[in-house]
Amino acid sequence: MLPAGRAWWPVLPRAAWAAWGARAAIAAGLRDLRLADYRFSLDLERLLRSSFPAPGDAERVRALFEADLGVDRMGLGLQREGGMITLCYPVVIVAGSKAA
Repeated sequence: MLPAGRAWWPVLPRAAWAAWGARAAIAAGLRDLRLADYRFSLDLERLLRSSFPAPGDAERVRALFEADLGVDRMGLGLQREGGMITLCYPVVIVAGSKAA
């Protein structure tokens, strides 16, 4: 069940995700780290169809996303395109090499 009201998940800045990824990569023994990031775009209805929300939750999710259009508290860069809400998941990739 989704909580009512404003967004409940933390939105971390890119630098925080990059730092976390770098710490995890170093802990795994990787060196010569490289960082890349991009935004994975998806429409909300497609996401909901693949998420199998509990009865009534899809409407609550739509309402949360509608309320965040133009505000971006969730950090998902929501936009309305062709009558649909699209979102962009921020993705950070940390890669490196392991000593032989």
